[in-house]
Amino acid sequence: MVVFSELEEGVPMNEVFVKEITGEDGTGFRELYGKEVNRPITFVPFFSTNEIPQVTRDPALWRRLTNVQWSAMAEDQKPGVYKADPELKDLVKTKEYLESWLYWFIQGA
Repeated sequence: MVVFSELEEGVPMNEVFVKEITGEDGTGFRELYGKEVNRPITFVPFFSTNEIPQVTRDPALWRRLTNVQWSAMAEDQKPGVYKADPELKDLVKTKEYLESWLYWFIQGA
């Protein structure tokens, strides 16, 4: 899983890039001063954004996209809004958290 955070509001999504990282052809990589090699994509990309990005009606692109809307927001305390946990960044790096997340992921939750 790779998370791309906060796409720029009002700027169209880079559809060529999305197709490249979600296609079956792989993509080119190169080490510093090395020659380019093509490798298969082995991750699932997630785009985290506040606004739905602008995309064309291209069916090939829409087969690769799913919109997941969350009902909760991390802002000042209001009804239906939840305050961000300042310790979460440290918590998710702990061995116990990673082991429990991996177990949950393997179980297909």
